[in-house]
Amino acid sequence: MLGKLIKYDFRSCWKKFRLLWAALLGLAVITGILVGRAGLGLFGSQGKAATPNAAAVGTVSTIVFSCFMCAAVVVAVMYVCDEFYNGLLGSRGYLMFSLPVKTSSLILSKGIVAVLMETISCITAVLSIFLMATFVDPGNMADVIRKIWQAITTEDLLAHAPRGLWLFLLECVILFIFTAALFNAEIHAAISLGHLAKKNRSAWALIIYFGLSALGTLVPIKLSDWGVTGAISRGIMRISAGSTLFRPDMTESILLVLIIILGEAAATLVFYFVEKYVLEHRLNLE
Repeated sequence: MLGKLIKYDFRSCWKKFRLLWAALLGLAVITGILVGRAGLGLFGSQGKAATPNAAAVGTVSTIVFSCFMCAAVVVAVMYVCDEFYNGLLGSRGYLMFSLPVKTSSLILSKGIVAVLMETISCITAVLSIFLMATFVDPGNMADVIRKIWQAITTEDLLAHAPRGLWLFLLECVILFIFTAALFNAEIHAAISLGHLAKKNRSAWALIIYFGLSALGTLVPIKLSDWGVTGAISRGIMRISAGSTLFRPDMTESILLVLIIILGEAAATLVFYFVEKYVLEHRLNLE
């Protein structure tokens, strides 16, 4: 049943996000063309004599593209909030809670789809920058890509890569997923707690979110004051010094990222149980 919920939530989010992604990619192409015609190459001058008007248009289009990317991040977060609130606490909540599924499945579905949408959004943002750079200066961009590919596929590079590099890169991917999951779980928990208020629920949710964020910043500081952070650092250095599987510096990085992942996983679980408690025991649909 969880798979069907994810499919349903994905379709609902897809209708919103696809327009945002298409607009971002389209604006990237337009910006690249305008900047390229103005002779404002990303890798230096293209040898074109840009008129003042063309240079102004290229500069303004770049500013507009940058502002739109920032706005896209805000809109994406608003989409995630709206999907959780209306899907479970708002108009569609009656339908969702009438289904023969557990509350945990409803929460997991919203969280998984939110992480998936944000991952695709990040990929789209990177792709939009790549498209803009390609249209600005196709020749130089193709040369840069060729050199990067040659460096990656060179046997010497792979041979001299430190042992544990691929494990570290895999950890970075997992860290990205857990960071996104924690971000969404924190937002969903704030919305759930804000829903307990009798009025001004959105305002209370925002206040609670900032409070949770401040608490998340305070916890590492307190752990450092209590000596926990120092003990962990000394333990990592001790293990790294005696490492025979990987290079000491690589072992240190792997262990550090692993600890961060475990910490984010623990925090995500806390927010998950907060959501679960509110939805199971304090739910008050409008």
